[in-house]
Amino acid sequence: MAILLTEWSIRGAADPRTFDRGRDVFESGSIRRILVEGETVTATVAGARPYRVRLRLTDGGLEGVCDCPQGQDEVFCKHCVATALAWMRGMRSSIVDAHAVLPDLSELRQAIRLPDPWHAYSYFERVNAVLDRLAGSGDADAVADLVEHARLLLIEASEARDEEDSGFTAAVTRCEEIHLAACLAGSPDPVRLADTVVTRARSLDFEDAAEVVPAYFPALGRAGLARCRELLEAALADLPGGPASVFDSRRYAIAAVLDAAAEHERSAVR
Repeated sequence: MAILLTEWSIRGAADPRTFDRGRDVFESGSIRRILVEGETVTATVAGARPYRVRLRLTDGGLEGVCDCPQGQDEVFCKHCVATALAWMRGMRSSIVDAHAVLPDLSELRQAIRLPDPWHAYSYFERVNAVLDRLAGSGDADAVADLVEHARLLLIEASEARDEEDSGFTAAVTRCEEIHLAACLAGSPDPVRLADTVVTRARSLDFEDAAEVVPAYFPALGRAGLARCRELLEAALADLPGGPASVFDSRRYAIAAVLDAAAEHERSAVR
């Protein structure tokens, strides 16, 4: 006889950090479609692209597979956790389908506008429905522009709420993932893209810049890389001076991105 699905059985299938991340995914309204058939459930979970999840209750516990990178390593990932929580809480029908038509700026603003009164689940469900449409479109260049607008609107909405909410963090992160995928798939203006990426890094005090900015190098080309270096060197010059022994994470991150840019250019001419 299969075990009962409880929060403890879900926690038993995932490590603590993954469980917490999966709970954030669930609470952000990212479960797009779910179908329950006896002791098996299949679902689609929103992310940089839609991820397919399949869970099964067995005598040995809760088993799950997902086609995300962690799931392909046979890890019970955050998408599995989110699906299991949705299953446990009785979600049994299709929630939303992505549409082929891209939303326009007016529709983005309407979707991201804060409701009064505030209802987190329905709000993030609405936001993710719009992001689904962006992620599912084949018009990469249009998607890149629209999803960057969505990211900025979500940041404004989060600041207007004036209290921390993991749903905003998840939605902004998803915008960034969709933006990167669209830029790599499309033909963005390289100088404009460099401005966007470095401005974003600067707004975050270059936190994670050494990982995030180089991911865009293949889309930047020579002109974009040159502009990226120009902006980064200007940002470096703007940092307050101090003894060489004083560690500054921003200086370290900018230097790491500049080194990565130089290595990317060397690799391109080999």
